[in-house]
Amino acid sequence: MPPVDGRHQCTGALILGAAGILAGRKASTHWRAKAGLAQFGAEFSADRVTVDGKYMTSAGVSAGLDMGLRLCAELAGRDIAEAIQLSMQYDPQPTFDAGDPATATDDRLKLIETVLRQ
Repeated sequence: MPPVDGRHQCTGALILGAAGILAGRKASTHWRAKAGLAQFGAEFSADRVTVDGKYMTSAGVSAGLDMGLRLCAELAGRDIAEAIQLSMQYDPQPTFDAGDPATATDDRLKLIETVLRQ
């Protein structure tokens, strides 16, 4: 498993995995930490939000916001979740279409590894 330190973010699913909660389940986590899930018997899901049974996991910072809103909708209803989204003024409009590692170029992936390993 890659070390979980300041260079790895959005890895709450690894904590759930270490607790034994995700064994045999699908889970999302930051794509740079996906190899860690296998160590705990979980299967990596590239989805932004993954629900497997009563467990919900997400990948990346903004995916955590998406998961929180989805959970709000399940617990309190869509109207409340949408009101919370509005109160946060969460209206994603990324400047670039570069947030998915599945469509990233090799050069971009190498840049991330080089910069974040310093």
